[in-house]
Amino acid sequence: MRHGGAEGASVTQADEAAVAAEEKQVAPRGPQDLRPETWRYIVARTTRGFGFDDLPDAAASLTYYGVLSIFPALIAIVAGFVTFGDGRSAIETLLKGFDNALPGMSTKSLMDALDELAKVSGIWPFILGTLLTVWTVSRYVGGFSRAMNRIYGIDEGRGFMKLKPQQLLVSVAYIIIVGLMGSLIVLSGSVADAVGEALGIGEPWLTLWSIVKWPLLVLLAVLLIGLLYYATPNRHITQFRWLSFGAVIALTTLIISSAVFFIYVLNFSNYDKIYRSLAGALIALIWLWIANLALLFGAEFDAQVERGRQLQAGIAAEDSLQLEVRDDRLALKRAKLKADLRSGGVEIRHNAAPRAPR
Repeated sequence: MRHGGAEGASVTQADEAAVAAEEKQVAPRGPQDLRPETWRYIVARTTRGFGFDDLPDAAASLTYYGVLSIFPALIAIVAGFVTFGDGRSAIETLLKGFDNALPGMSTKSLMDALDELAKVSGIWPFILGTLLTVWTVSRYVGGFSRAMNRIYGIDEGRGFMKLKPQQLLVSVAYIIIVGLMGSLIVLSGSVADAVGEALGIGEPWLTLWSIVKWPLLVLLAVLLIGLLYYATPNRHITQFRWLSFGAVIALTTLIISSAVFFIYVLNFSNYDKIYRSLAGALIALIWLWIANLALLFGAEFDAQVERGRQLQAGIAAEDSLQLEVRDDRLALKRAKLKADLRSGGVEIRHNAAPRAPR
C-alpha cells in the first residue's frame, strides 16, 4: 500500500496500479537518467530538509542511545576477557590498540574504569552485559527508525510484537559489524605485531595487513549503513542496494568530518587541560554526534533522490513521497485514536455554556 505524507493516507488499489504502471513507463531507471535541474532540486531539498526534519536533534537523541549501550558493552567485553582469557593483559592490549588509533589521547581514566569493571567477573556478568547491550542497541535502532520515518514522511505502522523482534535482530547484526570494525582498528601497530608474533606471522604479511584492513573497514561501514538504511524505516524497499548515493555521501562525510575533528582535537584543542579526566568522554560524545549527523544526512539525500525520481516521472511528490510501507495497521489505529480524541474535544466545545454578555 502506498502512502503520502505524515498521516499516511492510502490510495486505492486501482490508483496504485496506475501509479506503478506510470512509473514503469517513464520513471528514471537510475541516477544517470535524472536531469541536471532534478539534481539541483535534490541538493536544495537535501540541505533544507536536513533542518526542516530536525535531524541535528535526532542525531543528538541517537548519540544518547549510543552512550546508553557503552556501559553494558564494556561489562560484556571485560567480563569476557576475565572469564575466557587473561583479563589484565587483554585490557592492556585493547588500550594499546586505542592508543595506536588515536595517538596523543590519554587512556588513563579509561584504564582505571576497566580495572574496576574487571573486578566483576564470571559467566553471568558476561551474559547479562551481552543481553543489556543488545537491548540498549535496539533503543538506538528504534531511534534511527523514527528518524528515517520522519525523513521519508511516513508513519510507523508496525506494532510492538512485529517491530521489536526486527529491531533486536538488526541490533545483533549491528553489534557484530561494529565489533568487527573495532577489532580492525585495534589490530594495528604494536598490537598487530604482538598478534603476528603469537601466530608466527611476520613480514611482509603484517605490512599487507596494515594496508588491507582499511578497505575491509570501509566494506564493514558500507554494510552497517546499508543495514540501517534498509531495515529500520517502515518503507518497503523492493530493490535493495547496499551502496546507495546516500550511503556514499554518509560514508564520505563521516570520514572527512572525523579526520578534521580528530586533527583539531590532537593539534589545536585544549580538552585535556580544560576537562581533564572528562576530556575523553566529551570527545567521544561529540564524535558520536558527528557520526550520526553524517548517517542522517545520507539518508536525507536518498529520500530526496527518490523524490526527484518520482517528480521526473510525473508523480506528485513535491509535498509527500509516494511510498509503499511495510505495515500500516498501527498508523491506522493511531489515526482513529486521534480522530476520537478530536471528536471528544469538539463535543466539549459545543456543549460549553454560553458566555454571559458583557
